[in-house]
Amino acid sequence: MQVVEIETQQRQRRYVVIDDEGTLVEPIVQYLKYLDHIGAARNTIRSYATALRLYWQYLMQQGLDWQQITLDHLAQFIVWLKLPSGSLKVLPAHPVPQARSNRTINHTLMVVRGFYDYHWRMEDTPTNIKDKTLLYESAARIGELLALFVEDVDVAENQIHICDRGELENEAEIKTIHAPRTIDVSSDLIDEIVAYVGRAHTVDVETNHLFLKLSGERAKQAMTYEDVDSLFRRLRQKTGIRSVTPHMLRHTMLTTLAELGWPPELLQVRAGHASFQQTYQTYVHPSQKALRRAWEQTQEQIRLKTSPGGEGNHGI
Repeated sequence: MQVVEIETQQRQRRYVVIDDEGTLVEPIVQYLKYLDHIGAARNTIRSYATALRLYWQYLMQQGLDWQQITLDHLAQFIVWLKLPSGSLKVLPAHPVPQARSNRTINHTLMVVRGFYDYHWRMEDTPTNIKDKTLLYESAARIGELLALFVEDVDVAENQIHICDRGELENEAEIKTIHAPRTIDVSSDLIDEIVAYVGRAHTVDVETNHLFLKLSGERAKQAMTYEDVDSLFRRLRQKTGIRSVTPHMLRHTMLTTLAELGWPPELLQVRAGHASFQQTYQTYVHPSQKALRRAWEQTQEQIRLKTSPGGEGNHGI
């Protein structure tokens, strides 16, 4: 069991863990790949790989399945880390200095906890990210989402950062200088994204683009506008709803937020517009229910007052 340094096609040094037969330890490699995509430093990834190599070595010695671990197993792992022999079968007859410092042991446990947190997130969410959910919830333009890199997803803060990186391999573009922004999204959506990255961004993926084409000749490459058009064509055929488009989902979300009381200046930022007038003129169209509700809330206040004799004031 060892940590191996590899070189990507971009001539970047990265790390993987292989077993005694030279086979990649896939659960570890998936987690290290994820760390790389969210921008973890190379030395950080190397230290995480080293910690997980120790953990896997312990699992192999004890004949344990990494997906069937209990607190007792983790407690034994702590003892294992302290033993100079590196084996629970060889216990010292007399007190001896522990093999690793408490700081190293605590770091190793922190890495193992992060490893399991990542895989639990993957198990609790669907295999494929719901593209429609992201388009709707973020109200982002399709080009902005195609331009997303994995590191633009802030897992800790439940945010997505729209960044302008200029010309990209999939020809995605950020249209205006006001488009770069931070968009808050739900933790459920972040969980879906994490699961998607874990499954789609395998070791052989070389691009940092978040969304990938998962099949065909261009599999594992950045998704394009044509791929999205094809996806929505299939969706229209399946549902029979001709109006289903990426832009419709953006339109619907911004209108919904306006009806829920979002002030114009917040809608402007959410939409990535230069002014809130542009947002309102382009996207915000009050529904008949909203107009009715507004009338019911104000009709008593604007009712014409009548004179004591019962005649209203008809003057203009």
